[in-house]
Amino acid sequence: MRLLCSLQLRLFSRNGRPRQAWALPIAFLFLASATSGFGGEQASVYFAGFAQAGNAAQADTAFPITAQLLKERNPDGTSRLEDELWRQVQTSSHPRLNVKRNLASGLSPGDSTTMAVVLEWENVSSETVAGRTKLVADLHGQVMVFDFESKKVIGSYPIAVQLIDLLDGPATQQARVEMIRALYYGSAGNGLFSQAAKRLASVTAKASTGNYLQVVSVELEDKARQTLGEYKADPTVFISRVADAFGERLYENNHVAYVPYSKGAAIGSKMAARFADGQVFQLELPTPDYRIYLRVRGFKKAVLDTNSIEAAWGYAAYTNVAIKSFDDSTVYLDAPFKFAVTKKVLAGTRDQDDWSALQESMLALIDQTTLQIAKPDRTWLEEWSSGKPAQLQLEKLSAVLQRVR
Repeated sequence: MRLLCSLQLRLFSRNGRPRQAWALPIAFLFLASATSGFGGEQASVYFAGFAQAGNAAQADTAFPITAQLLKERNPDGTSRLEDELWRQVQTSSHPRLNVKRNLASGLSPGDSTTMAVVLEWENVSSETVAGRTKLVADLHGQVMVFDFESKKVIGSYPIAVQLIDLLDGPATQQARVEMIRALYYGSAGNGLFSQAAKRLASVTAKASTGNYLQVVSVELEDKARQTLGEYKADPTVFISRVADAFGERLYENNHVAYVPYSKGAAIGSKMAARFADGQVFQLELPTPDYRIYLRVRGFKKAVLDTNSIEAAWGYAAYTNVAIKSFDDSTVYLDAPFKFAVTKKVLAGTRDQDDWSALQESMLALIDQTTLQIAKPDRTWLEEWSSGKPAQLQLEKLSAVLQRVR
């Protein structure tokens, strides 16, 4: 899978000896142009803190480790996690923004632009390899800028981090907690909060003047639901993951403005965000000018090659992508797409993590599909889509994208 960038992180065992160097992929994307909406003066933005997407019940289910970390308090009773976010914001360089923390007492009419970091996805997966355990942890979220009075979102800037570790024994719950903890408290660009702080240099406190795209629906066909059931994956969480990933890659590969996914999105759609202090805000999202409908058709896995040392497995994902006008009256794209990735598995591997590989195939498919939206390739489309019919639609779609850049 193509990554935006890769840092090398060397991990150490408890005795201080280096374990193994792993690539740390960090995706940092943003909605508006890095220079748009800025003048010579600093814009005042109030700090609302850290939030989890969804209400209390959804947050505790979708982000169980984060919910645990949010219970950790400083001696004065404040949230350690939220204080770490503020520390990262304070120590970052964002010359175009004056970020203030006194949200409750500082607001005045016409001066209520607010920023928060909203968590959208938490994941820790494991796989046993030759008696050792590979752990992969992910956090994805948004730097959200909104008007505190109206709760209308002004801009959304996706951020994501990943950490890979190799344990000598089985993965304990404590090991999983420490992986997520490292992704919050990491510095030098390898933590979620440090990524959010760095992104503030590109954040604008003004709404985009262009048009917006939004994923408004993710449908799971029966074959896809069967696969999710086989691996006991939560369909609601998976749907949000697919929608968020499509929006992220759509921006990165096409530089278009998009609105974060909200289930059942429509005119005046809202996004629930539960903050560290327990408050739940319903944030009103911009109305999309172009609506994206995704249909996950299913997955496949197969052994491609094998020998006494390892086996090569293929994992494939299948989707259909439709892009329509704001009222669905005009269809700009409606085409099937598929893509496959290969994974080499050592002989004797137990608990082979097929579900992570299938998710990787979906993310790779999303990346490749959004690349085709940017620049159609006939050879690729012949192999992975419907060929010329898809190519003609994508070429016409390019005129639409000019209005959302």
